[in-house]
Order: sequence, then C-alpha cells, then structure tokens
Amino acid sequence: MGPSAVTDTEFAASLSEVIGLVYDCALDPGRWPLALAAVSAFIGGNRVRLFLFNADPAQPGDGESIGVDRDFNRAFDQDAETLASIKYGFVVAEMDRAMTLAEILGVSGGRDVNGRLPYDNRFWREWMEPRGAHDALAVLTFKAAERFGGLAMTRSAPLPPFGADDKRRMELIAPHVRRALTISDLIGRRALAGARFAEVVDALATPIVIVDRSGRIDHANPAAARLIEAKAIPLQDGMLPMAAAETSQTVALRDRQGMSLIATVLPLGSSGGGGEGDAAVFFHAAGEPAQLPGEAFARLYGLTGTELRIALLLAEGQDVAEIAAVLGSAPDTVRWHLKNLRAKTGCSRIGDVAMLALRASSPVLANRSGAERRIG
Repeated sequence: MGPSAVTDTEFAASLSEVIGLVYDCALDPGRWPLALAAVSAFIGGNRVRLFLFNADPAQPGDGESIGVDRDFNRAFDQDAETLASIKYGFVVAEMDRAMTLAEILGVSGGRDVNGRLPYDNRFWREWMEPRGAHDALAVLTFKAAERFGGLAMTRSAPLPPFGADDKRRMELIAPHVRRALTISDLIGRRALAGARFAEVVDALATPIVIVDRSGRIDHANPAAARLIEAKAIPLQDGMLPMAAAETSQTVALRDRQGMSLIATVLPLGSSGGGGEGDAAVFFHAAGEPAQLPGEAFARLYGLTGTELRIALLLAEGQDVAEIAAVLGSAPDTVRWHLKNLRAKTGCSRIGDVAMLALRASSPVLANRSGAERRIG
C-alpha cells in the first residue's frame, strides 16, 4: 500500500479525498461509513472502526464500522472485560500516534516463524483469531476527561502485518478525524438531528458563533457572547476575518490579556442550518488535553496499557490468579508483567506496587472499585 506504488501526485490526491470525506462527517455523522471505506482503501484494512469509549472500563463502547456486522458491534461493545483489555492501551497512548496490536496490548519480543506475536489475551483469542485477523492498527484522536475515541482497523491474510508506511498513512489522517470528532461532539450530533440549529447552539456550554461569508457575526450563543463582551474573542470592526474561509481550519488566537484561545472554523453551507457561505466557529482555551484515569501514573513510570491495568487491579486487592482470570491470560503471563512493573516502579514487592497504584490512581477509579480503604 506504500506510496512507492503510486506517484506523489496520486498519493496527495488520494489523501486529499479521504480528508475531505472525513470533514463531511462533522455535521453529518451518517457519512462516516463512506469516509471509513475511503480510509480502509487508503491504508489497507479488512475491518475499520471509528470507536468511542467511556474511560470507565466497566462501561460499553460506541462507534461506527465498516466490514463489521452489527451483531459483532453490539456484542463487542457490551463485552466489558474484552474492552478493558484494550482500553488501557489507549490510556497510555499519545494522541495521533498510530499503534499496532502489539503496541496496544503492550507485547514485547520477536515474532514467531509465521510472523505472529505470542499474544496471551482475551481480545486476541475471542475476537481477533476467530475472525482470521492477525494484526490491528489504531490511533487515539479524541480525548476528554470521561471519553476517548479514535480510528482502528484489522488485517487478515494474505495481507502482511501493519508496517511503518501504514502507520504513517494513519497518522496523516488522524488529526482530521480528531477535528471532525471534536466538532461532532461539541454540537451534540444526536440533538442536532431533531432540533433547530440555533436552539442547539444556544444550549451548549461551548462558545460558538455563526458568521457569514465575510466574517460578520450573525449569531453568538450565550457562552460566546460573554467572551465577546469580555473582549476575550478579538474582533475587527465586529467581525472575525479568520472565519471567512471556505475550508475547515484551526486558528490560535490571543486576546489583549495574552490569554490563548483555539478557534475551529467549520463552513456550514445549507446542510448545517446556516446560509450559503456561513461558518460555525467553536472556541476553547488552549492548554493540555484532558487526562484519562490512570494516565498520569502510567506516564510517570512508562507503563504499557496492560501494566497499568494490572497495577490498578492490584490496587483493588486482586491476586495473580484473579488478575489472570480478568485478563483472560495465563498466571505466568501476569507474573511476567509484574516483573516489569516492579522494575519500572522500583518496587521490590508486589504489595508495594499495589500501594503505589492505589495512592496514584484516580479517585474516580478508586471509588468505582471499592478501593477506598485508608492507607496507613
């Protein structure tokens, strides 16, 4: 699938077409199957899924897929244990960085003679292997305090495992998927389908303005009106010239006090409830992205997703056999991860790892798991 098989011009045209289809989904989520089909052709995958997960491992998932039947989607999204086995791989993931299945599951070591990695995981045995899939590629593109999402696909024979060029292609698409997902999330896509556009915009806490083709403000919701009144949104003669664009874009703004805002411009046309040439501009404060539960702890010690999950299960008071049952792995596999956990955290005993994880983990997870006990 690499660009060597096509000219640079053909590669650029193909990438541009995929990006355009992705942005079409921002205001019309019903177009995701078409966009995902284009992504599948651009990278080369058998099943492609746009996923949205609740950060709580016990909660189900959501998303759009192509090449995956609805019964599969329903069963997979409701399988909390299997979802948890891969969710933690995304907790420690970097935004917009593509990961193979080995990287998601935190597997290290060489491949066997058939090019396969030695997976000992419920996700592999119960979902990948029975469907003939031998590898997966995914990227985290959307992250809030309680949810995260992105793009994932699998491969089956005779296609080879995902390589560096496939990861590069996914990373070229990832920022655009992120913007489309963010915009869809901000405007509340389910509410938008059955309500008048202005009513939905006014009900949102996110500052939004609607501008005409010249950048003149036609409508500002209450959140945006407060920013305008406080002069936090820099205007020129009552207009937003940067919003007079025919294509989607993201712009960094700075007000008179030096505070930074990120403005995302989305041309509306008639499909978004506006007139021809109108655009919606979404504002949010510049800053670090929200962290998912356990993310700071994992980053501090360089843990993989599987190692993070095991540490949090230890903090809940579970032993090796119980953790192995939860992961769908052999006890020896859990012990191998525990050895790595002790090395990375500098703890000599498993109990010390559990204590460390309990002290460092999110209070939300501690409350959910019943690990509220006091540490002496």
